[in-house]
Amino acid sequence: MQQRFHAPHKRYGPEEMSPELREAMTHVKRAAVQHRNNHIGTEHLLFGLTAEPDSATRLLESAGVSPSDVHDDVGARLTMGASQAAERIDWTPYSRKAIALAEARSEEAGAGRIGCDDPLFGLALVGRGSRPVSWRTRDSGPEPLRP
Repeated sequence: MQQRFHAPHKRYGPEEMSPELREAMTHVKRAAVQHRNNHIGTEHLLFGLTAEPDSATRLLESAGVSPSDVHDDVGARLTMGASQAAERIDWTPYSRKAIALAEARSEEAGAGRIGCDDPLFGLALVGRGSRPVSWRTRDSGPEPLRP
């Protein structure tokens, strides 16, 4: 059964993302392209959010979760696809939901831009997909990340 992927409900410009989230998004797309995936899934989001120190990794650390362990765990689960790299890669329904939740959280907090911790909360709230929250296997569970 072929799964249909779509772009997020809207296109996010650089002015809507914090500089650290823009950097994380380059890791997200790079992971999809390097693994020849024709989509950006929750695993790509989590991989990109934990690639470098940022507000998402600090949030994980404050919850007692090692960001590097999460990054390594997710990286080991990324599989090679058969797609050629594309300029525009579609998002899975769960990753679209996670970024929409991130935007809502950012707006609710009155932040001017979406930060790296916002999509991390989105992933925790979605709680579905290809093991998007590998910290669920840890003792802390996702509860410390609930808004």
